[in-house]
Amino acid sequence: MQPHQQRVVDEKTELDDKLGKLVKFYDTDIYAKLDEAERVRLSSCDVYCPQRDSEQKKRQQITAYRPPPPKWSAANARAT
Repeated sequence: MQPHQQRVVDEKTELDDKLGKLVKFYDTDIYAKLDEAERVRLSSCDVYCPQRDSEQKKRQQITAYRPPPPKWSAANARAT
């Protein structure tokens, strides 16, 4: 894997971790005790959506790094 590709993989791993922590935070007593306006701000797309969008873009990039599977043909099947 090229260095720039590894960087994308690392960034996606970090985003996954942050998103996981954010989702877990929503189930804590601290979050439950916040006033409604603050809970709305934290759970709105202002916080969650940009991270989720970035994670999805990184996933697409990583998928593009993988070589395509070999094309199947009857001739290939007989050769193996």
